[in-house]
Amino acid sequence: MSSLQKQLSELDEDDLCYEFRRERFTVHRTHLYFLHYEYEPAADNTDVTLVAQLSMDRLQMLEAICKHWEGPISLALYLSDAEAQQFLRYAQGSEVLMSRHNVAYHIVYKEGQFYPVNLLRNVAMKHVGTPYMFLSDIDFLPMYGLYEYLRKSVIQLDLANTKKAMIMPAFETLRYRLSFPKSKAELLSMLDMGTLFTFSGITWVEANPQFVAYKCYRAPQEFIYPSTGRVSLQVAAGHPCCSLTCGFLTSVLPGLPVAAFPVDPCSQFTFSYKDTTLAQETLFPKRPPPQVLGWALSLLLGQTQFRPQKDCLSIHLFFLSASSPGRAQLPSSHSAAFLPVSQVPVWTKGHAPTNFAKWRTATTPYRSSGRPISRPYVVVRRDCPEYDRRFVGFGWNKVAHIMELDAQEYEFTVLPNAYMIHMPHAPSFDITKFRSNKQYRVCLKTLKEEFQQDMSRRYGFAALKYLTAENNS
Repeated sequence: MSSLQKQLSELDEDDLCYEFRRERFTVHRTHLYFLHYEYEPAADNTDVTLVAQLSMDRLQMLEAICKHWEGPISLALYLSDAEAQQFLRYAQGSEVLMSRHNVAYHIVYKEGQFYPVNLLRNVAMKHVGTPYMFLSDIDFLPMYGLYEYLRKSVIQLDLANTKKAMIMPAFETLRYRLSFPKSKAELLSMLDMGTLFTFSGITWVEANPQFVAYKCYRAPQEFIYPSTGRVSLQVAAGHPCCSLTCGFLTSVLPGLPVAAFPVDPCSQFTFSYKDTTLAQETLFPKRPPPQVLGWALSLLLGQTQFRPQKDCLSIHLFFLSASSPGRAQLPSSHSAAFLPVSQVPVWTKGHAPTNFAKWRTATTPYRSSGRPISRPYVVVRRDCPEYDRRFVGFGWNKVAHIMELDAQEYEFTVLPNAYMIHMPHAPSFDITKFRSNKQYRVCLKTLKEEFQQDMSRRYGFAALKYLTAENNS
């Protein structure tokens, strides 16, 4: 019996988390260097490779990343056989991609029901040919000139001879079309105007359902904004399809223009942030106030199929907060409408170690705030640990890796003149499952606790703090 067969035989098929546990042992066909790759690392041993993973629905980010990052890139793509051929045609039709021979595309073929995010990261990391790696994600655009800046930084911080992880300050935008900041000063200006947010400075807060009224009509209706501040959702429920019209809530900030847009639940839901641009610009002319900008948004929005003959259309009222974590800062007359942020599956602490207040004025690298659990994006030596394969789909996949670096006594240092920006996109299939499937969340919590126990056994005192780490994704 092979080692793999032995490990599989030890799994309990009656375990409710059996499929999660089995996934880490799934063997995937892999096609390394799917397209021509040719690159000789810089002779001065300062070269850095950008590492990321993606699926078919993120192909549109490739050209943009190539324009922002001129250095080598190692990508792992999770595709079916048919999608691999589609990708080939896409790449061959792209002048930008075909002009780059320092981008390595590694195809990992689909197998199983989960997205093997950490396996993909490990494949991309394993085939890095430079001394250093920038561990990024496909939804982020690095600042222009970051490649050369990082090469200078690895010398300045002596990464070759020290256990350091350079933290990349991360921001995000709700705009699909963004005038990308060309300098830190320009980024800070956009941050003050509300065009950008610290990542994840955006907090989703679910409203109490009693503040949402449900009505059905034969034809599409619009939102009603009563002076009471309550919101009436009027949903068209004609057979066989329903349609939904969403818009901003004028009751939150009087005078805020309404940006309404239609959603067709008979096709895949797609919530487009670009429809909110007008209201964003109107709300934040100078500095984002602590008030809350709100819109109605279904948890189903994203990539969930709606079956009109079998499913009920579940509408939830959400508010987007640009303020600090905690309760949304609305007038007291509205405060009863909101649940604590902790009940919503979004983690606002992930990038707290960056200390954005300090970063605004920093001119030299500084040590992070030393949080025991976090998920910043980092630049490390090529010999850093791999990602833990037990985490698949959504949740704890990056956090676990940072925790291991911390347990191995890496020093986390924030770069003062570097940044990356997260671009908006529809929710992934796995985050939709996480939100809608209780068993998914239970299994993730179980795997997380087992990982924490493993860390304590392997690293002893250095990892004891992880046994009490908060339950975040």
